[in-house]
Amino acid sequence: MKQIFLAIFTLVSLNLSHAQTLPADLKETMKAIGADMKKLMAQSSNAAANADSATISQDLVRLATHAKQFLPDTIKSLSGDKRGAAETDYRQQLSQVVQMGSDLNLAFSSNDNGKAAMILKQLNQSKREGHSAYKEN
Repeated sequence: MKQIFLAIFTLVSLNLSHAQTLPADLKETMKAIGADMKKLMAQSSNAAANADSATISQDLVRLATHAKQFLPDTIKSLSGDKRGAAETDYRQQLSQVVQMGSDLNLAFSSNDNGKAAMILKQLNQSKREGHSAYKEN
C-alpha cells in the first residue's frame, strides 16, 4: 500500500512540476512553443529521453491550444472578409499543430523515435509557413 501511495504521489508531483501558468500573450506563447521545440529537436533521437519528450510534447499541445485565443497583429490589422479568412486559416494551422503535437506525444510514448523525427520536421515546416503568413518582420 505504501508503494502504491509513493508511486501516485510521484506521478502527481511530476505532473504539477510541468503545470505552468500559461503565457499572457501570443508572443510569449510562441516563445514557449519555440523553447519546447528546441528541447524536442535536441533530444528526439535519444530514446532514454522519450518520457521527458512525451511530457514536453504535451506542453506543446497545451501551448498551441492556448495560442488559438490570440491573433497576430497582421490579422488584427485586416478587416471584413480578409480578416475572417485569415482568422480561420490561422486557427486551422494551430489545430494542425495541436494534432501533430498529440501525434508526437504518442510517438515518444511508443518509443518510435523515427516517427517523432518525421513529425518534428512537419512541425518545423508548419512553423515556417505560419511565420511567413502571419509574423511581422
